[in-house]
Amino acid sequence: TFNYLLSLVRPVLTRKTTNWRRPYEPSLRLAVVIWWYATPSEYRTISCLFGVDVYVGWPGRTHDARVLSNSTIFKAEQQDGYLFPMSRDINGVEVPVHLIGDAAYPLKKWLMKGFTQHHRLTPEQSTFNYRLSSARMVVENAFGRLKGRWKCLAKRCDVDIHIMPDIVIACCILHNVCEINKDNYLADWNTDATELPEPNAEAVYVPPVGGAQLIREAIMPVL
Repeated sequence: TFNYLLSLVRPVLTRKTTNWRRPYEPSLRLAVVIWWYATPSEYRTISCLFGVDVYVGWPGRTHDARVLSNSTIFKAEQQDGYLFPMSRDINGVEVPVHLIGDAAYPLKKWLMKGFTQHHRLTPEQSTFNYRLSSARMVVENAFGRLKGRWKCLAKRCDVDIHIMPDIVIACCILHNVCEINKDNYLADWNTDATELPEPNAEAVYVPPVGGAQLIREAIMPVL
């Protein structure tokens, strides 16, 4: 898999030799990046292991729901509240394709979440929450494997916050390459991933749109 990745990125990583310095080989540059992605090592450790100099910016972290509210995806509310073009009629209600979120996210026509106020739920609502949670666990497991393989996502990253999205995307791409090539995934990697505590920030609350509530009520009997 490493050689396959190297064949893809070698043209981009290759640098010219100048009178001032001899560039690092593409294989070394790629190895440094993958090592940092896949281990909890700090930059000082990587510098000693590979004999390279590393410069970093400042870290940063934001609540998941606030990230969503400031994303381009959230602008779907301005497009009749739909994120995907496909939909299905259920009991006279148009039900679109959904993203699934937990209690921290707002209920939208394109974003489904469970019922809150758990002490007052009906049996049907409790069943709905259970089945929606079961579907969301597939996503949680996928993210667990992602963080298990790429440890930089399971720790505080000492990088400029502006390049953190590129790091996450790169890890997702590399992870998919590993999955497609059926690279080994060790069970111990799951337990090694260190979960960071949630920041002290309130979840972004957006009052649910009436249409979103109707969609959830329509799905509940058939889920």
